[in-house]
Parts: sequence; C-alpha cells; structure tokens
Amino acid sequence: MDNNLCPLLKEKCKEKTCVMWRGESCLIINFMEVIIRPAQREPVENNTAGRWPKEDWITAIENATPEELAEELIKFAKKEFSGDQESLEHGAWYENIRELFLESKNVKELDVPATIRSKMMRADRLAEELWERDRKSIIEKKITYATPENIAKELAEFFKKETINPDKDLCYIHSTIKDLFWAKRGIDNHCDVPPEISLLIEKIENLAEKQLNDEIEAKHKLRLEKENECVPPLVTACVSWAKERGLRSVTRTDVRAFMMEKKYEEVLPETEKSIYAMVNVQLKTKTYVGGN
Repeated sequence: MDNNLCPLLKEKCKEKTCVMWRGESCLIINFMEVIIRPAQREPVENNTAGRWPKEDWITAIENATPEELAEELIKFAKKEFSGDQESLEHGAWYENIRELFLESKNVKELDVPATIRSKMMRADRLAEELWERDRKSIIEKKITYATPENIAKELAEFFKKETINPDKDLCYIHSTIKDLFWAKRGIDNHCDVPPEISLLIEKIENLAEKQLNDEIEAKHKLRLEKENECVPPLVTACVSWAKERGLRSVTRTDVRAFMMEKKYEEVLPETEKSIYAMVNVQLKTKTYVGGN
C-alpha cells in the first residue's frame, strides 16, 4: 500500500490538514495495519530501546485485563520514579503515567483505538487506587508501631531536645519541629498522607502538647509550693527595706527592685503578687502608722 495515497479518498494524502491525521501518522492506515497484522511479531532488530512494534503492544493491551494493566502501570511507575519504596511512600499517583507507559512501548495514546484508550484509562484509575492503598499501608506501619500515647511521648521528648527552654514554651509545638519529627520517621510530608493517617498524626501531636503542658503545670505547682514557704521571711525583709526608704506602700516594681538588690532568685509572678500584697498590708497597719 502506498502511504502517500489515501485509502479512503483514493487521493494524495493531505497529512496534517486531514481530520484523520494524528501526530505523525494517519489513523486510517494505523487501523488497517492493526487489522492485517500477523498474529505474532518478533522484536524489531537494531532497536536500542528494546521496544516491540506498536501493533504487538496494542494486541497485548487488548488481551490484558484492566487489573493486569494496572499492575504493569505500577511496576512502570516504581521503575521510572526512583524504583524504591520512597516514591510509593511520599508521592501521590502520577497523573501522566499512562502516557509515559505507552510512549515507552513506542505507542502514542492518540494513535490507538478508542477502546484501547478507554481500557488504559480504567487501568490507570485502578492503579491509582492500588497505589494509594499500598502507600497507606506502608505509612500506617510507620505510625502504628506503638500506641498514640507512646508516640506522643517520643514527640514530647523530641520537642525538649530541640527547644532551648521547653518549660517556657507552653501549649504549642512549632510546626517545624513536628515536621522534622515525622520526617525522621519516614513521613516527609504528612499533609499528603491519607485522611485517616492525617487524623492520627493530629491526635498524636495534641497528646504530645497535653503531656508537655501537664508536665510543665506539675513543675510549676511544685515550684510555687516551695516559694510559698519562703514568702513570710521575704515579706518581713521587704517591709524593713520599704521603711528604710520611707515608703508607705510598694508597687510590684518596688518588690522586684527589692529582690534584685538583695540578690534573691527570681520568683514566679504569683509569688511576687503575694509578697506585694502582704507587704502593703503590713505597711498600712496601725503599728506602722503610729511609728512603732
């Protein structure tokens, strides 16, 4: 058959100006070549890519189930993109993988019959579902090796190591620390994980913050109790300090000045408030007013 002669119009081929022209070939001729192709072909000689003629791949696609094609697409994706678990764990399904797969077989998607394109699209959807299922399973193993409470403890300890003064950073673990924690466990982008895993991650982060706050609150309570034992002598000393300066009352700033001058350790705001209130009560007593 003369490729320059249109088999339908019996005229010279108009190539790109014809509605049946796709890419670099005629759909009519491509279809006829598929119909009259031999039952089996040997690989094309001297083909450095090791590709089979497109007719053979079209036949293979026709004979395969969508499920089989989906598995082939996944194998191709893993091979093309790193070829290791990382591509599966951290990446969503590749939108153009179907086109790349066909091109690797020397087949252009626009050149194949509609039935083949439809089957490949279905296989693509199935492959994406399988990809996401496997990706979810891998990530789940990395986050369900222990209870959420125990993983939260790990996050809390990690926060303490990465923060200069964790006792003062109440209530909130910075997102950078969270991201680093998950990255060290093989979850580099937990914004792109399945919804169920994302919810579990959020639960663990909230638990970690609660554990930190409970620990900080317990330390705060213990320190406050110890400081309260020192309040009476501090009040007495502060009253004497105020009398020496002729003060009839003191402010919170005066109390801080007294503490600094006497080189006392900094106290909690609640303790400072107690000293301030008790000193002013004593300064205003009748005994002081009477000059005794």
